[in-house]
Amino acid sequence: MAYYTTIKGKRYDKELLDLTESLVAGRGDGRISLKDAEKLLAKVKDANSYTAVEKSTMEYIRKNFKFTPEADAYFRTEIRKWAGTKTAAKKKTASKKKPAAKKKAVAKKKPASKKKKLK
Repeated sequence: MAYYTTIKGKRYDKELLDLTESLVAGRGDGRISLKDAEKLLAKVKDANSYTAVEKSTMEYIRKNFKFTPEADAYFRTEIRKWAGTKTAAKKKTASKKKPAAKKKAVAKKKPASKKKKLK
């Protein structure tokens, strides 16, 4: 099974798009409801990271599918909270893993000795 689908030259998460299509197909008013938004969020969070492809896929979904006001507010709030913790955790681990910068050993120059002039 392909993980990605390409639309107008851009790569998107196929599973997220398929899920969205199934959520709005053949029932209701074709909008993404609060329950649907919860399912989308769960799908995004399933791998415990928010990849660039998932971000662009969600941007595509937001532009091309209609959300109820409740679903829109819920999804935006929850994805920000969750993605924010991932970014903060990534920054913390990155700073812990970075080795301390090594100082270059610089040879100290001795001050030029002042020669006493003999008279």
